[in-house]
Amino acid sequence: MKKFYNTLFLWFGLVLTSVLIISCETEDDGLGNDEVTLLSFGPSGLQHGDTIRVIGYNLDRVESIEMSNATVAQDQFISQSSDLIELQIPMSARKGIITLRTGDGEEIVSKTMLNFDVDVEITSVTGEARPGTPVSIMGSNLHWVDSIQFGSRQTPIVDFDSHSENELVFSVPLDATTGTLILYTGGTDPLALETEDVVQVTLPGVASISPSSVKHGDNLTITGTDLDLVGQVKFTAVEGEELFIDNFVSQTATEIVVTVPDNTVDGPITLVTAFSSVEVEISEESISIILPAITGLSPNPIDDEGQLTITGTNLDLIKSITFSPGLTISDFISQSATELVVKVPAGAARGSLTLTTIRDFIVETDMVITFTSAAEAPALDYYLFEDTRAEGWDDWGYGGPVNWESTSPVFAGSNAIQKSFDGSWGVVRFHASSSVDVSSFTELVFYVYGGEGYNGEEMLVLVNEEWGLGYGFTAVPGEWTEIVIPIADINQGGATETWNDFMIQSGITGIVSFDHIGFR
Repeated sequence: MKKFYNTLFLWFGLVLTSVLIISCETEDDGLGNDEVTLLSFGPSGLQHGDTIRVIGYNLDRVESIEMSNATVAQDQFISQSSDLIELQIPMSARKGIITLRTGDGEEIVSKTMLNFDVDVEITSVTGEARPGTPVSIMGSNLHWVDSIQFGSRQTPIVDFDSHSENELVFSVPLDATTGTLILYTGGTDPLALETEDVVQVTLPGVASISPSSVKHGDNLTITGTDLDLVGQVKFTAVEGEELFIDNFVSQTATEIVVTVPDNTVDGPITLVTAFSSVEVEISEESISIILPAITGLSPNPIDDEGQLTITGTNLDLIKSITFSPGLTISDFISQSATELVVKVPAGAARGSLTLTTIRDFIVETDMVITFTSAAEAPALDYYLFEDTRAEGWDDWGYGGPVNWESTSPVFAGSNAIQKSFDGSWGVVRFHASSSVDVSSFTELVFYVYGGEGYNGEEMLVLVNEEWGLGYGFTAVPGEWTEIVIPIADINQGGATETWNDFMIQSGITGIVSFDHIGFR
């Protein structure tokens, strides 16, 4: 319980010393006028039960004094004369003007307000409530509370369901969040009273989610309590994005049915309250998205434009398949949940398959298809790269990301290097801690593939940081091209004996792949 009492008093609003100034020797105003005149009242800073003095002319004609929410009849005056009335302030009186009433119906209204020094006390507050339901504050002198701040909500509450001396009731705003209450009072020196305990705003609770494994477009059922407070359901989406769904199939206080959006991935879901936007994460409940998965390819290697049988699970969800280099087919020979038979498109090359579902969700697979007609990669005497960098050579590249384990496109083996040039002088760079003797080799050999954004621009081979002395070459967009460079020609005859640094450099923008790099 908190109790606040204001011990600071304002000086009289209309100074009581006027009593000493006003002459009271005559029964009228000294001008022969018998009209009732109100000059002042006070002192300021009174409490309920204190004596108030009303000063003026012809006050013996006053039969009652009316205050806000209280009336004192003449027979209740402590004293009454032509220039002074004394009376006790009723406990029910509130801030406001005072009115003097005479027997012949005359009303004399004060120009200033009667105010009080109020002792306000809070004894209890409702501990928890739903948005829109009542909170009760119990105490004393609560009728002096003008407004309430609820937690961090900036807009004050000024409309009360009921308002009396001992109880104040208001409805929890829809956008309120859990917090303490601050009560602002009137009086000669207004107070701000903060409750010791917080008022918990009820949040939705989840009991279960069903089913736990769903397909895109399926209905998900959430059961729990106070679910009618939910305004949105947030799903986890691709690349860490968030999907907020506010269009439910159905919603009650105990159940929400919502359709799983197409970009959803495995992960938790979160409930967002309708007006306060408080997020309630369901940490112990997450959903798993059912997607097609490939377990086998047959035959593999396959003839060009051959018939490919794909086995796996949920293959009936596949709308189209993309082969390297970017060839997409959507006409299948046959399709079921466990088997898909297709004709390989003309021009398809070695690489992994990409699936697009009937809900347009992209599934990247690690299943690599190879071809019987593919030429054998020529043997090299020393490899800088064949599926991985040679031992002792480190990655010193920069100027855009590089993937040293790209599975599509691949010239030989299972991996190639894929470089995304970003317009700066980016490089694919091999660096060794000790030099390698290349004097017994005659040619540098590697294969290059022009990918997305590449338009045939020149690239450079540089050795041992001989800047400005590069050997130029170009790739062909969409094809693997063999590059053969006499070692004696690299760097215009420089650094032909030993190498510890080898790079492919360019200032282009686009994707280029490299494979089967070495010497012969």
